[in-house]
Amino acid sequence: MDELWADDMIWRGGSLGEHRGTDDYRKFMAAQCRRRLQRHAPGHHPGRRRAFAEDILGMLFQRGITRLPSAA
Repeated sequence: MDELWADDMIWRGGSLGEHRGTDDYRKFMAAQCRRRLQRHAPGHHPGRRRAFAEDILGMLFQRGITRLPSAA
């Protein structure tokens, strides 16, 4: 990671938040891995499955990067 990303990188994860710098990002990812391991630990039975989805298309529309073709 140190060879690929700058120390002052910014990771924008949408609903997962924004993380500045490789140290902050490492802490965030370590916490995510711990949560995942805890969810799949023997004897742990979550009430329901959770899903994560980003509205990438909505973000592209909002930023004016893309638009729908006209219905002419």
